[in-house]
Amino acid sequence: MKRLYKQFIRNTLKNNLFFWYRLQRLKRVHSELDLEELLVLQNDKFLKLVKYAYANSSFYRSFYQQHGVDINTIKNISDLNKLPIITKDHIRQNVENILIGIKSFHKTAFTSGTSGTPLKVYRSYSSIIEEEAYIWCHREKFGHKVGMKAVALRADLDRNIFMELDPFSHTKLLSSYRLSEKTAEDYYEEIASYKPNAIYAFPSSVEILANFLLEKNKFLDVPLIFTSSETLYEFQREKIQKVFNARVVDWYGNAERSIALEENKEGIYNELPLYSINEYQDDHILTTGLINFSFPLIRYQVNDVLIPDQNSGKVRQIIGRVDDAIELPDGTKVVRLGLVFKGLNGIDFAQIIQNTRTNIQINVVPSKSYEQKTKFKILDKIKLFIGNEIEIKVSTVTEKEIIKTERGKYKLVINNINSSEQRTASVI
Repeated sequence: MKRLYKQFIRNTLKNNLFFWYRLQRLKRVHSELDLEELLVLQNDKFLKLVKYAYANSSFYRSFYQQHGVDINTIKNISDLNKLPIITKDHIRQNVENILIGIKSFHKTAFTSGTSGTPLKVYRSYSSIIEEEAYIWCHREKFGHKVGMKAVALRADLDRNIFMELDPFSHTKLLSSYRLSEKTAEDYYEEIASYKPNAIYAFPSSVEILANFLLEKNKFLDVPLIFTSSETLYEFQREKIQKVFNARVVDWYGNAERSIALEENKEGIYNELPLYSINEYQDDHILTTGLINFSFPLIRYQVNDVLIPDQNSGKVRQIIGRVDDAIELPDGTKVVRLGLVFKGLNGIDFAQIIQNTRTNIQINVVPSKSYEQKTKFKILDKIKLFIGNEIEIKVSTVTEKEIIKTERGKYKLVINNINSSEQRTASVI
């Protein structure tokens, strides 16, 4: 009864008149406004954010004064580069001073901590509703509407609870912490019997389930799988689509809510209108979030590699963190290594670990159909990307030996070379 009450409260807070109003407003923004009108609105929102942060956040007022910023010279988005960049360290050291408003009226959130100590941020109730509206606007473009049945394979349940039905959102929650060869049949039965229109999942969680079902030669029919929170690699997408007979649709965002991108029907990532202003650099992004005025992040550095499409201004590919790359002896960084494993059978998981510039370790979790020649295919394919300068060792390991974060997130490449050296490398 207690959990049912929590589900009711959670759904009431997210799915209410404020949510529906904002969802309908977003739909109008998408369908009725042209690019010029959107740019005017974005510019207005940006100016309001900067002036609001300067007037109400002790951090920004002090920070801008220290950097000699005359706030009166900030007249439009083209003046963005007059503002100094903030980093995770700035947030970590000034989190309470960045916050505008009463702390108890905000939700505390944490990043996953893939690059060190998790970062604490605050979300206003308004920004939570706004985020929910953006997510559902995205889902509805693929035919998945509020109230349709779904399965969530994320971190909603711990290891002690296998399944829980949320009757208010019509979502069956399945624990992502109990996936094993023994329990795979249970997950299969729960999904098959519920017949969801969509699955919401971490890429690694739904890939784990896909691996077990492939071994058992079991397949499902789920129209849509919405992935988020991790980098989605093409070899994962290929496998998931095969097992679930589903269209896999990805969403890129961060816990700080300073940027979000939606994958469209052509497989390109769109910037969300009026969500953020993004400045794409070779090895990071500078993001200015426009939906959370209570915890403003202006020119905030996000250390992910995104490949913009030069013709459309959209994002062609999301690579992941800047340290998710192999560094060659000459300092060149090589990304997009998920292509090495695309099309190879007999592999449940793979992970590339680099501790020095002269050698890498590739760990492979084999399935029953793994063949020794697969090892040589991996070696041949990766040399196409990195050449012959680095010593490469391929080993078969157990799933427990695959390195994940504390929250169970999976990284394809783990680069342990000193981060200060990495920042000087070029990206190809």
